[in-house]
Amino acid sequence: MDSKQKISCCKLGAISAILAGFFYLIIAILTFKLPSSLITYQASEEYFRHFSNFSLTFMNLKIMVIFASIAMIGVVCSFLALCRPENIAVVLWSSILAFLGYGFGIYQAIMDISVIPELTKTYLIEPGIIQDVIVAFGVSNPKMFILTAGLPGIWFLVVSYLAMSNKHIPKFLIILGFIWGFGNIFSAIGYAFSIVQVLYVVSICIILVAPIWGLSEGFYLLSLIKNLTKEVKKESYVAESNTNDSDISSHTQ
Repeated sequence: MDSKQKISCCKLGAISAILAGFFYLIIAILTFKLPSSLITYQASEEYFRHFSNFSLTFMNLKIMVIFASIAMIGVVCSFLALCRPENIAVVLWSSILAFLGYGFGIYQAIMDISVIPELTKTYLIEPGIIQDVIVAFGVSNPKMFILTAGLPGIWFLVVSYLAMSNKHIPKFLIILGFIWGFGNIFSAIGYAFSIVQVLYVVSICIILVAPIWGLSEGFYLLSLIKNLTKEVKKESYVAESNTNDSDISSHTQ
């Protein structure tokens, strides 16, 4: 990959990281505004009663999840393109896991936006038998978070671990990457087993870490662009010099 291609990847990664940090900050804030019954995705009378009162907050949260997932796909793409040759196999493997996780996250968010409001309307107006059926089938599968949060968590841990051997990457960013990775893993556990306390702790961490990680990663990649731009100018100068030397040589022979 030449310097111009690396610059393109750095631009994508920088913009995506900054946006992802912003979107995840909003997600964490909105999570605290929702009652615990909605966070656990456990269908019940309390769930549907609360959903009717907090539907706008819930929908906004899911929209932010879609935007955040799209932004993180951009980050994963840039990291994959910029990884060192000796790490390409494991980074590619973990990147595919992350793509799957964020892809399922987008799918799940769209399904929740489409299905849960209709289920709530049906539950609140239909007789008891229909309500029992809705509760039995549930509103969403919280075990999906093992994929949507757990797989990206593995990617964060892998790339952070590999980054430890790269002296050019700030240690501060590596630490934030580990925090983000473990936060995703604990988030998957919290949703899968309906442990609300874990989810609140993770949300607090996200509020603190997300904007810092997003800005730090974004500005780090932007700083790489400056160095790569200098390399492009040097490469252009060398190419022009070689061309001029070739022209001179052809005229003197």
